[in-house]
Amino acid sequence: MSWIEKGNAKLLKAKINNPILVEIIYCAATILLTVGITFLIHYINVPNPEFILATLIVLFTTVFGYISGAFVVLISIIYSLYFFSVKQGSAPFVYTSENLYKVIIVIVFSIICYGTVSLLKRRQNKYINKLAKLNKFLELDNEQLQQISISDTLTRTKNRFALRKDFDKYSNEYVHVMMFDVDNFKNINDSLGHSGGDNVLKQIGMITTSIFGTESCYRYGGDEFLIIAIDISEEDFHSKVKDLKQAIREIKVGDKNVLARFSGGYVYGLAENTFELRAMIKQADTLLYKVKESGKDDTKSEEFKH
Repeated sequence: MSWIEKGNAKLLKAKINNPILVEIIYCAATILLTVGITFLIHYINVPNPEFILATLIVLFTTVFGYISGAFVVLISIIYSLYFFSVKQGSAPFVYTSENLYKVIIVIVFSIICYGTVSLLKRRQNKYINKLAKLNKFLELDNEQLQQISISDTLTRTKNRFALRKDFDKYSNEYVHVMMFDVDNFKNINDSLGHSGGDNVLKQIGMITTSIFGTESCYRYGGDEFLIIAIDISEEDFHSKVKDLKQAIREIKVGDKNVLARFSGGYVYGLAENTFELRAMIKQADTLLYKVKESGKDDTKSEEFKH
């Protein structure tokens, strides 16, 4: 970020926090600069100062705002009254008909110039505000789209796309990795219908995230779920698995007990990189199928084999 951008950022922040103070500073700076430039114009005897003053009106109205621009208009008119006057005796401002015409032209031109720039600035601010609102809506839409892209719409757990994005955060962490699926889920679908089966999966997703946390739970596919818990002891993780087993047993669809069961396998250890994390998932999946082969409704665990 350049020093100009940093300055603009600080100025914007100051304007939001202290708008009145900033406006006073703007006006003071405008008056000092305009008076200084006017004295310089007078000192070097510029023949047509109204063009320079008109430029100042445009510049300060655009940069510092309407109030600062109005001060420049006022100073420009006062100087024009002085510049085109012809001294006669003690009268401060006396004009020939030609000079009076020039004064009127300068006053009208200054007001028109100020009004035009103010109108354009107002329209610019209007469009900037519209763009800011549109950007805010776009940011919200992007957040929602990102959330949708990483969430399973049925169970509200994370999906496999989210898992790929999360791999790096598990690197060099001590983790427990568990794969589990619902025993005989086809029978549940057959007895309750697909809407009932979806209801069961939805409840399992809610139960799993309530026990292990949203950040740790993924729907791996179908009725298969993945849990990756960071920095938890074997005792605490085993206790949570028991809570999960009990809660899933108590699932109901309507007033009907489902008696859902699950088989699972988990491994624990240090995942030094994403390759080792993938290996842990594969090892947990192997344990899951060992449980399936030995009778289901159980979990097996072992330390990660590097």
